[in-house]
Parts: sequence; C-alpha cells; structure tokens
Amino acid sequence: MKKLLSEADGRQLAIKMLWDAQNISYDLTCLYPTDNEIRGDRTQNNYFLKYLMRLRKANNEEVDRGFAAVLSDFCGAAIDGGVMWPDEYEREEKELAAQSDPKFRQFIAGVTGA
Repeated sequence: MKKLLSEADGRQLAIKMLWDAQNISYDLTCLYPTDNEIRGDRTQNNYFLKYLMRLRKANNEEVDRGFAAVLSDFCGAAIDGGVMWPDEYEREEKELAAQSDPKFRQFIAGVTGA
C-alpha cells in the first residue's frame, strides 16, 4: 500500500473512494433504510470508514486537506443538484500535475512574459 504523503495523495484517495462508491448500491449504504430499501440482516456498508482509517494512519494534514478538498467539492456540487464523476476529477488532477511541472511553468512564463 502506497504511503500517503501529499495533498495530491489525499485527492487521489478521495477519487478512489468515489470510484468505489459507484459500485455500492444505495440500499447497502443507506443509514436509515425504509421498507423499500430492505437490507435484510446486513448492516450498513460504511465504505467511507476504510478511507478515514487510511487518513488516520497517514497522520498527515496535507493528505487530509487534499481528501477533504475533493469531498467538499463533491458535496457542494451534490447539494446544488449535480456532481463530478471520478473520471472528471482524474482529468482535473492530470491537468493540475501538468501545470505544476517545472517545464510547463517555464513554457507559460515564456508565453506570457512573466
């Protein structure tokens, strides 16, 4: 298991969690199941907890900040009626990584004269 060291690692962990969430049906994650959402004798699938345990183990505020940033974005969008899919977050991460690459920054500085 990769050691979590940076804010980017935290964002990647949150994106992985969102991918995992797509494979779990709501009737298994619902905290208060109704008659229409019967789980039988199974308890709630609290998949989020395993990710919190990884954050706890990392014990790194930068990792926490990255993880929380993705979830804050996701929850804010959900409350507004729309969300980004995990692949959209992955695409944004690739763009962010490219922008932080020294060669990219040197190129931008040359183009903008900064």
